[in-house]
Amino acid sequence: MKVVKIDSWLSTELISLTIDSVVQNTFYSAGTANICGNSNNDAVGLLSHNSTHTASTLSLQISTNLASTNYIESFGIREFFVVVDFVTI
Repeated sequence: MKVVKIDSWLSTELISLTIDSVVQNTFYSAGTANICGNSNNDAVGLLSHNSTHTASTLSLQISTNLASTNYIESFGIREFFVVVDFVTI
């Protein structure tokens, strides 16, 4: 999935992808371009994880530890895919 970091993030703030209660990936990037028009630079990054999952259920969680309002710090997600391939044995 593509993650867009918007506006003023601290270096300790990040986005995490958790699968079945295990953190798989985190994303933080210092912005390099002003995409949204506010005075802070924004960044686009990629969070991905590929694994074999054998349980009958799947729990995905996308979370962040941003501490300010959405006007100051926010993020967006695009191109989010979950591919399921059933195999019968």
